[in-house]
Amino acid sequence: KPRRIGQNRNERKRNLPSGIDRIARMISLVQSRGNTPLFDLRGNVAEGDSTETWFATGETLDRGRFAREMRRAPPKKTYLMFFTPRSGSSWFTDIARQSRVLGSPEEAFNPNWFRRTAQAFNVTGMQEYCDILRRRRQVGDVCGAQITWHQLNKLFCSPSELPGMMKVDAFFWLIRMDIVAQAVSLAKMVATGIAHSPQSSAEEVRAAEAGFEYDADEIARWLEHILKAETGTEDYFREHGITPLRMTYERNMAYSPDSLVTLARQYVGLDPIAPQGSKTDGAHRKIGTRQNSEFAARFRQDRESYVLSVEERRAEMLEAFVGYEDQISPGDGEEAEPESRC
Repeated sequence: KPRRIGQNRNERKRNLPSGIDRIARMISLVQSRGNTPLFDLRGNVAEGDSTETWFATGETLDRGRFAREMRRAPPKKTYLMFFTPRSGSSWFTDIARQSRVLGSPEEAFNPNWFRRTAQAFNVTGMQEYCDILRRRRQVGDVCGAQITWHQLNKLFCSPSELPGMMKVDAFFWLIRMDIVAQAVSLAKMVATGIAHSPQSSAEEVRAAEAGFEYDADEIARWLEHILKAETGTEDYFREHGITPLRMTYERNMAYSPDSLVTLARQYVGLDPIAPQGSKTDGAHRKIGTRQNSEFAARFRQDRESYVLSVEERRAEMLEAFVGYEDQISPGDGEEAEPESRC
């Protein structure tokens, strides 16, 4: 919300929109700029969009700047992280950025803001977008980006083109083992508009919780949304012969940020030893509270047979999410020992 002259901080806080109003205003703002969101509040893909409308043309682009940026050397290594929502992807981005040795792996292909980013990059097509992305987002010798299965299939006419366009050297695949807790977290985020701790105070979190009511149908709907992304991503990897480093929210929380950064660089094929002075301390903190745990436990009880069926559907996939040390080839060196973050 823009600051008003003479308005103090407490007054601004009281005037902040909460929950669904905040998301609705965001969507209204995007629509007013001519960029209709590609996903509605319930996660449904909006119709009538095509890749041709996502790239600007004519005088709105600075092609001279594009040419200058293309003269920059590309990164030595590029990695791409597939993830599901509420799996700790933003926390990973935060520690990677702070480390200064793992790039800045933000959501580079989110349809809700892709059109604006493409125009800021002064590009006219997807290949140019990927070329500039690798140069603009690289830090030192590496560039990282994040994408979901839903985003991949919305932006790319042929999803198989992505690895070649981005010249990907390594893939990461981040999920959450406890999918019920994940679905509760996702339902809560959509209902309250609060996603990450750095942007939300404890007071705002408590206020949002007061208006978040238990809804088993809503939790189940978002759980199915996550399952669809998991199944689609696994199929994509299998069809294209991709072997990613399979990561989980739970296992990442057992590592110190520096240990995780070192491991990631090792998997990408870079020096696994993080330079001194790159100590990281992720600003993201868990915003899940006792309410999340209570709703998850209640859902498991209310939908016991459904949860059991979900566990059966995920069983084979989860077998591949072994310890990180078992996924790194001997030639990459030994994995750093996890350090507790507790």
